[in-house]
Amino acid sequence: MSAQTVLAEAMAPAEDPAVKEAVRDRIRDFAAATFLVGAGEVGPDTDLFEANVIDSFGFVELVSFLEQTFGIAIEEDDLTSPEMATLAGIERVVTGKLRQQGALR
Repeated sequence: MSAQTVLAEAMAPAEDPAVKEAVRDRIRDFAAATFLVGAGEVGPDTDLFEANVIDSFGFVELVSFLEQTFGIAIEEDDLTSPEMATLAGIERVVTGKLRQQGALR
């Protein structure tokens, strides 16, 4: 392990698993209610576009939900990121932005 890796890990704030779980639950609940998918129908790494769960209009609705619910800004780079295609990826984007804002430790 390089010195830079050790330093980066030491400086990273400890993450609260309860907060990450709450973020995950809010995103999953929104997807289930808005896109009418059951809990077992979509896995965390299922591509929501390829599975026809979401389309471009649904994506706009999802981005609006994320920004309003979590008080974050989804940037243009985020919009085209492959991370935004899966529930697990969306969770990583949201928790990363919350971490940048100091809202997630």
